[in-house]
Amino acid sequence: MVKRHTFRPRARLLQLLGDQLIGDPRVAVFELVKNAYDADSPHAAVTFHDVEHHKKATIVISDDGEGMDMATVTKIWLEPGADHREKQRLAGIRTKKFHRLPLGEKGVGRFACHKLGNKIDMVTRSGRAKEIVVSIDWDKLIAHRYLTDAVVSIQSRSPVVFKGESTGTRITISRLRHRWTRGDVRKLYRSINAIARPFDGDQSFSVAFKMEPDLGWTDALMDPADIEAQAMFLFDFTLSGTEFEFTYEFKPLDDLLVKAQRKKLKTFEPRELTKQRRLLEYFVMETDEHGKKRKRSVQADLNKFGIGTIRGRLLGFDRDKDVLALYVDQKGLTEFLDNNGGVRVYRDGIRVYNYGEPGTDWLGLDERRVQIPKRRISNNLVLGEVNLDLEKSTKLIEKTNREGFVENAAYEEFRKAVLGAVIAFEQERAIDKDKIRELLETPDTGEPFPSVHGPEEAIYALRGKISERGLNKELGPYVDKVETTYQEVRETLLHAVGTGLGLSIVFHEIERGVRDLSKAIETGTSRERTMALARHLVELLDGASYFVRTASKKSFKASDVVKHAIFSLGPRFEYHGIAVANIFESRSAQDFNISGSRQMVTASVVNLLDNAIYWLNLEWDRKSGGRSQQKRIRIGPSNDTREHAIVVADNGPGIEDSPEMVVKPFFTRKPDGMGLGLYFVNMTMQAHGGRLDFPQPSEQGLPQAYDGAVLSMIFKDQK
Repeated sequence: MVKRHTFRPRARLLQLLGDQLIGDPRVAVFELVKNAYDADSPHAAVTFHDVEHHKKATIVISDDGEGMDMATVTKIWLEPGADHREKQRLAGIRTKKFHRLPLGEKGVGRFACHKLGNKIDMVTRSGRAKEIVVSIDWDKLIAHRYLTDAVVSIQSRSPVVFKGESTGTRITISRLRHRWTRGDVRKLYRSINAIARPFDGDQSFSVAFKMEPDLGWTDALMDPADIEAQAMFLFDFTLSGTEFEFTYEFKPLDDLLVKAQRKKLKTFEPRELTKQRRLLEYFVMETDEHGKKRKRSVQADLNKFGIGTIRGRLLGFDRDKDVLALYVDQKGLTEFLDNNGGVRVYRDGIRVYNYGEPGTDWLGLDERRVQIPKRRISNNLVLGEVNLDLEKSTKLIEKTNREGFVENAAYEEFRKAVLGAVIAFEQERAIDKDKIRELLETPDTGEPFPSVHGPEEAIYALRGKISERGLNKELGPYVDKVETTYQEVRETLLHAVGTGLGLSIVFHEIERGVRDLSKAIETGTSRERTMALARHLVELLDGASYFVRTASKKSFKASDVVKHAIFSLGPRFEYHGIAVANIFESRSAQDFNISGSRQMVTASVVNLLDNAIYWLNLEWDRKSGGRSQQKRIRIGPSNDTREHAIVVADNGPGIEDSPEMVVKPFFTRKPDGMGLGLYFVNMTMQAHGGRLDFPQPSEQGLPQAYDGAVLSMIFKDQK
């Protein structure tokens, strides 16, 4: 015999919904304020009464929204899990006054009241109807065994709170469950100020916070407008589909500009970039079939994940001791950034908790900064907002506990896309941060070398000063010793770095060769093809050994270096469909000898070719479908017969930064790149008495097809 039964929810279920589903009292207030937004109110007010006297303290949350009538209260508000808001959102039904889509969708946010206190009194009025008064004593309600026995007191009356034409809802919470301290109130005040977008000049929703009596607990707290005026690095961006567009501005403090004028540093000035377009890219870690982890470049595509367009704003700060000393309110600024720093998320202008809260490093900024502190930002160096369209971001689903999004595929793509934009901001900020360091490290008066960059220039300038003072006899030997020792150390380190950089690229090809050979054997590929793969693998291994052989100071041909570098990267050229033209093969008369380290020079050429591959692929992916010509790299001697040079040119996006900037250590525009490649090449050229140059394509007389980056390794004449 089959018997039918129904669920009989216990009355304590309401306590579980309010108390355990919402983990923090601040989140509970946040949820009740969001209800005011859904009610089409222009604002909400949060008032704490007698907070110092816990037994009589109350919290009042009120709005001037559409309010509720008796039917709404009894058939929706009193029904846990009611889905009318979700249906409104899915149907695209917007509110009458401000045309909002509802934020609520699960029908449990109202039970945030129980997280705050055991006694709730609600007054609400809709249209010209009577006021509805609801009283709930949670202790008495959950004392009943079953939810069907838990009776709630509801009455209608002539308007007392919302008189005349006014409508809205007021909720008074008493017998508070949490004892609010000064620190708690200050944190709540900051959170409430950030419920609506802080940098949106056209807000249709605002939240007011006050205490009665006013205990001064929120005095001297900076607001977002104060902070915005003190930001030196400003970054606005839009992510759409596979691309993003951004504007960047560097606004140095007035005192820094004065210092720069006094020190005659002409390079230090405000800077602005507008409408810069790039392909949105990030790196992911993958595990191959052999269990080895590797980084792989991925082009983001928001269109595939139901995320919609993302708009954001980042305000960057400098907390170095010497810069911080220039602010009027150092303590206020650092306290604000410590408690509010990070990147927050908003949908239709209303915050998605808890992104940007202290301890919630959802973008991994703090961890990344530990790895490269001088080039990256941490949460307490940035105040940011990311804005989503609620109607278009349907695949980003808020957790039931109101602490962020469900971590599905859409969320992962969203997080990585935003991080890609943050990396672009870091790259621009690093340029101006270096200028600030240079400014503050340059002495005010009597500076001997105001514009010296690097040890070589410093030693040269020192010799000049010694000569001017007639101290060559006394100090000359010491400078000679310094220069000799520096050159020895530099050469040793460059050999080590060059070997590592070169091998990392060649090993990548060896690993690919091993996989290809293994697959050919497993699948029964023809004997001829299998033998060809085996021979190529041996050749690659021989190429790897080339980088670790004993350094030779003998003279070698530039064409030999180029030939070996092209061979080392041959599989990558083939894999990415890049046509490589070795001009040394047709212009043997322009070949020349190089005296120095064959390994260092080869590693340098390999790095230039590796960079060209990366930027060519990025350019073609960004303009997929819009370019018919082939990806090309040209390497050969200079068209200027007066110089001995190896020139690498391509038809990629070109180099957007100054030569001085791109050769600095750790400067890179590759997501998560180390920024050592061009620095190493530049140092190698200096060690060989030459230089790394960045000519325009027209200066080299190159064919029109090569309209991208041009880099020239110019060696001193060996005659």
